[in-house]
Amino acid sequence: MELQKTKREISWKLYTAAFIISAIIFGIGMWTGLQIEKSVTEELSATVNKIDQQWISLETLMLMDSSPAFCDYLTQEMGSFDSETFTLGQRIGYMEERKGVDPSLKSEYMSLEVRDYLVANKINERCGANTSLVLYFVSSSNCSSCKEQGAQLTAARERTGARVYTFDMDVKNGMVSALAGVFKIGSYPSIVIDSEKQAGRMTADQIVSRING
Repeated sequence: MELQKTKREISWKLYTAAFIISAIIFGIGMWTGLQIEKSVTEELSATVNKIDQQWISLETLMLMDSSPAFCDYLTQEMGSFDSETFTLGQRIGYMEERKGVDPSLKSEYMSLEVRDYLVANKINERCGANTSLVLYFVSSSNCSSCKEQGAQLTAARERTGARVYTFDMDVKNGMVSALAGVFKIGSYPSIVIDSEKQAGRMTADQIVSRING
């Protein structure tokens, strides 16, 4: 009887120790995950701020000189900004799918996209550039087809070099709401190509055909 009692006590102590060790490991894992997530968020926020500062310089140049003298420079800079902004958007989207993303960071990024779009429009007008600009309005909480439509847009972008700007209407942003109001966006997904709102969903081929029009 004493032997059985001793065995039970040892088993209970082992279970307790195993539980405590598991809890510690879980806690360390959670803490490490949170620190990594915080670090990534801070890095993305710093990238947004860096691009924002670069945009201020570009916008200032456009305000100071309305002649086409700087067109080559502006066009080159826009190409660089487009690559940086698109890559940043992909990273934010990837993070959002995995663990979620701070709405304020997403809002800052979308404000950056609006400014990119407006400046690109000005360069098209001033410099006679022919870069297609695509606006893509989505809802991250109520749109089952938005992800697939986004994949079609990405494929079309790779084939045409068009600039694609994605806006999540679930995130509060006055600039984005104003832009959506201009094109009377009321359902998602909605696509605007070169200032013309498109009807229904589109395949990559249809988007390419419309862009090359």
